[in-house]
Order: sequence, then structure tokens, then C-alpha cells
Amino acid sequence: MIKFIKRISWRIGQNLDMVGYYILRFFNVELDTTPIPDGMYCYTIDEKKEAKKDENDWSLYIITCPYRKHVSKNKVGCGYLAVITDDDVFADGCKICGTKRPYN
Repeated sequence: MIKFIKRISWRIGQNLDMVGYYILRFFNVELDTTPIPDGMYCYTIDEKKEAKKDENDWSLYIITCPYRKHVSKNKVGCGYLAVITDDDVFADGCKICGTKRPYN
């Protein structure tokens, strides 16, 4: 039961973050683009963890964009754009914001 309550409270927190981003976007507040990773994805490789991992560890350690939020089991949100989607491409980590892409 406690695990369920923790999971629900985490989901509510993620959704409230998205509501906050939507309100900021509604009032045309510009968000800082500094924390958005460079490249085509909403994450960067965590070089420190990658350097320390065991040779039998096949995990890829990443640092996720702070604007990216998992709002439900199959939906992901971009706080920078104030968008929630079930698009598989965005769920895989590809950017939809277009910020700091190599061709910009």
C-alpha cells in the first residue's frame, strides 16, 4: 500500500510540474535553455558513471533533460514546450523542442 501511495504521489508531482510549465507558457514566460542537452536527444551520457562502471555492466548511464517528465505509464511531457504526448519517438528520448540540435 505504501508503494502504491508513493507511486501515485510521484505521478501527481510530475503532472503538477507540467501544469506549472503550461501556465508559464500561457503567460509567455521564456524558460532557460541552459539545462537542455546538446544534440538530438533529451539526455546526455553520464561520463562519470560510465567511467566507473564494471566491465560486465551493460547499462547506459544518462543524465535526462530536467524539462522531460514521465506523466503516466505511456505518456511523456516536455516542460519546455508544455506538451504531453504518447509519441513513441519522444518516449525513446528524441527531442521535440528543437533546441540545441546540431543543425540549429
